[in-house]
Amino acid sequence: MDNEKDIEVVLIGLSEIYKDNTYKLVKDEFLVGRARDCDLRMDENTISGHHAKILKVQDHYEVEDLQSTNGTFLNGLRVAPRSRLRSGDKLKFDQYEFQFIDPSDVSRTLVAPRAALAEAQKTAVRPAPSPAPAIPLRAAPKTRAGSLAGGVLVAVLATLLIGLGGNVLLRQATIAGSGGALLDSAWDNTVNLAQSYPVMHQAHLWAEADLGRWQNIVSILLIIVSVILGGILVQSIGRRKKIVSAIAYSVIFVLAALLFQAAALRFRLQALPLFFSGLVQGLSPWPAFGLGVLYIFGVVLVLSLVGTLLVRKNPRTPSGGTPSLI
Repeated sequence: MDNEKDIEVVLIGLSEIYKDNTYKLVKDEFLVGRARDCDLRMDENTISGHHAKILKVQDHYEVEDLQSTNGTFLNGLRVAPRSRLRSGDKLKFDQYEFQFIDPSDVSRTLVAPRAALAEAQKTAVRPAPSPAPAIPLRAAPKTRAGSLAGGVLVAVLATLLIGLGGNVLLRQATIAGSGGALLDSAWDNTVNLAQSYPVMHQAHLWAEADLGRWQNIVSILLIIVSVILGGILVQSIGRRKKIVSAIAYSVIFVLAALLFQAAALRFRLQALPLFFSGLVQGLSPWPAFGLGVLYIFGVVLVLSLVGTLLVRKNPRTPSGGTPSLI
């Protein structure tokens, strides 16, 4: 009886950060997933909150998939919904592999062949049965990894369209509302805004912001919302670490905005606005320009990081589907 108490049923990690880690199955229901109440807690985005559980059923164990997004696999086959476990079986939660070890099950498998051998010695020799046809194993479905570069490109384009394009439309609507022609000055407004687009983040989000008119308030909101949406898009499409996504997006956005501005000024760099020249006294033009670029990068980084935090870690969508944004 004392030996049975010493028997420990465990999961041993075989892949990545879980390699060689041992997890004891000390409960009749051992929960695996990303939620805080899980016995084996996995922080990866591809693991569901409650991904799977291992249950003790009389004298053996079974694994049950809890309708996880990316699946639970036993020896290469998807668990649907529950399968019996044998000592030595390999379990995968998404692509993370573990080995199930039950010492009591090993002892049963060792005793069985000896009894079968003793029985065979009492009987006549019979021809060995033909081997059963091999059952092809289904490969575990690959998790959609996403593309950080694609996410950054889509996010930057969306930000420019909403931030810059939205402000152009707002100006045109204001002109039309005051009796002016809607399309006559559209190109001029587009060029004027393009020439100062990065500066808009400073002018609207810093001391120069004029909140006395509703048009300026809407303009500020367009810029803020466009950058937050950029963070949402790059995280949803890229599926990378949130901080990495926000930094990559912020760098490319600032470079794209400066390129857009330089193109509107016909690449006359000396004509680029010097962001902090009026706020930092005694600073020469190019250091002031560099400080302004860092300021805009900081604003975009903070706002886009807010956007990445709005993306749910493990959206429950069908394979290949678009993640939820809440």
